[in-house]
Amino acid sequence: MESGEIRDYTSQFGGGSANGERDAQEIRRKELLATTKITGWFAWLLFVETAGGILSLCMAIATVGGSSGGFDSLLAHPLLGGVDLVTGVFLLILGFVAPAKARHRSADAVFYLRLYMAYCLTLNIVSHIVGADAGMAERVSSGSALRGLIWPAIWLVYTFKSLDVSTVFPKDYRRVPRSAIAIAVLLFAIPAVMFGVGLLRAKSMAANWGRPEIQQSALAAGEYTDGHIVLAAPDGATVRHDGSTVLYSPLSVEKGGEYGGFVATDMFSSKDEKTFDAIRDNAKDSALSFAKESYVKTSFDELPEDLYGARACVRMKSVRLVDDEIDIRWRFAVIYAPQYAKVAILSFYDKGDGAYFKKLVKSVRFTAAGRSGEAK
Repeated sequence: MESGEIRDYTSQFGGGSANGERDAQEIRRKELLATTKITGWFAWLLFVETAGGILSLCMAIATVGGSSGGFDSLLAHPLLGGVDLVTGVFLLILGFVAPAKARHRSADAVFYLRLYMAYCLTLNIVSHIVGADAGMAERVSSGSALRGLIWPAIWLVYTFKSLDVSTVFPKDYRRVPRSAIAIAVLLFAIPAVMFGVGLLRAKSMAANWGRPEIQQSALAAGEYTDGHIVLAAPDGATVRHDGSTVLYSPLSVEKGGEYGGFVATDMFSSKDEKTFDAIRDNAKDSALSFAKESYVKTSFDELPEDLYGARACVRMKSVRLVDDEIDIRWRFAVIYAPQYAKVAILSFYDKGDGAYFKKLVKSVRFTAAGRSGEAK
């Protein structure tokens, strides 16, 4: 059927009437469906969008389920943690809707194909900017992150320049209905609002968290605080603190010739082993970086509810540091208390007797008033 015949057919329905346009559009759609094929790079584009949508959601679920790195403190707020999940769901939907519209020769198919790639490109750009602000240089400079910018841009340009796309979807056939524009606005607006509100609330939480919650007057004899946790000093130990209430202002604990180290507080972070190892590497004494680690002992235990609150747990790792001049033990632990949105970090060095370390771990609490069963 020639294009002229279609225009003549349109006139039978009253020229520019809405019904006439819809009927003519449907005839044109069926004609294109019967006379054109999606092959080559165009077919590959449809596959990329569907596979990319599935992969994006899987990665979002993995990120929310076990996030680690510089975003941990920010992701403590559910709105920020949910942005990845929401955008992953949106990409999954677009990854199926856009190719389906292309296969059915819908007039708005090209718009949705471009929307998918524009959405990917925007998300990657925003991720780079936010990642750089958060100090995540390794995320910004990685090859995979760079590819995340290049490939969506290439595919987006392809939809504008490709002869295959123009053949299957002639420019005079394409349409962008108001509903498609509304959907596009929502796809960008919903995560933007979530991120903005979540960021403001997370910063507010961090500012409030930085204020001292525990006063010296609330402590019993032999107890010390950095303003966020309480620590009972072992017999004979000396505890020092500079009086600061900022994040990660440690309590120094030592007993001459036997052991020494610190206890610090930070905002709640992921419980996974990768995050634990990152915290531990950051806490290691730089003067001992040359020593070889051996005799590694690790543990991860759920703690009694009457000790730190529901769902609290502790991850510990003890190693022997050996060199020509030294032979000591390094004991490290992170106590996770989601009920209080805090972690307590303990890092100590000794010559072999670790009984004091277990007592220290059990003595830590996150409120001024002890709960039943807490060590004092």
